[in-house]
Amino acid sequence: MKSAANFNNTVVLIGDDTNKDFWQNHWDTTLVEFDKFQDFQKYYVQMSDYSKKYEMAFWKRMFVLEKWMEDNGYKRIFLLDSDSMTFADYSEEVYPILPNDCIAALMTRINQEDNFRWASSCHSSYWTLEALEDFTNFCIEAYRNKNIRDKLQAKWQWHINNHKPGGVCEMTLLIYGLKTIPK
Repeated sequence: MKSAANFNNTVVLIGDDTNKDFWQNHWDTTLVEFDKFQDFQKYYVQMSDYSKKYEMAFWKRMFVLEKWMEDNGYKRIFLLDSDSMTFADYSEEVYPILPNDCIAALMTRINQEDNFRWASSCHSSYWTLEALEDFTNFCIEAYRNKNIRDKLQAKWQWHINNHKPGGVCEMTLLIYGLKTIPK
C-alpha cells in the first residue's frame, strides 16, 4: 500500500472491519448493502475445488468494487490485489498507453483454446464502471442462463475427469465473458 501511495494520488483499501487499521484510506464494506451480489448468490452453483468461503471472496470482490465506484463517483480505476506491489504511477505510465476506447484491461495467458483452462486475471487490471457493470451482470446471467451454466459445468467436469485443480471461478468468467459478450 505504501509503495502504491508513493507513486499514485489515491490508493484505497477496500475491506471490512478486520483490515480497517491497515490503511488510512479504507472503505469498510461491513455496513454496505450489496444487492447485486446477493442476486448473484441466488443463482450461483459452486463448480470448483476451493472452499465456498474462499471462492465467494473472489466473486464478491468484483461486485464490491463496482459498488465502491458507484458510491464514490469513480468512472475508471486500476485494481491491484493485496499481493501486488507497484512502483508505477498508473495515471501517467499505464493509462496513456491504453487505447482510447478501452473499457477493461486484464492479464490473460495465450493459447487457452484447446482445453478448459480458461482464465483471465483481474489481479492487476484496469476497469471502467461500464465494463465492471457489464461483467457483474454477465456473472449473474452465466449462472441464471442454462446454456451458459451448462458450458461452465462442462469445464468443471473436465477438471474432475482429468484430476486438475481449480474449476470455475471469476477468472473463468472473465475470459469466457470476453469471448462471448457482444459489444
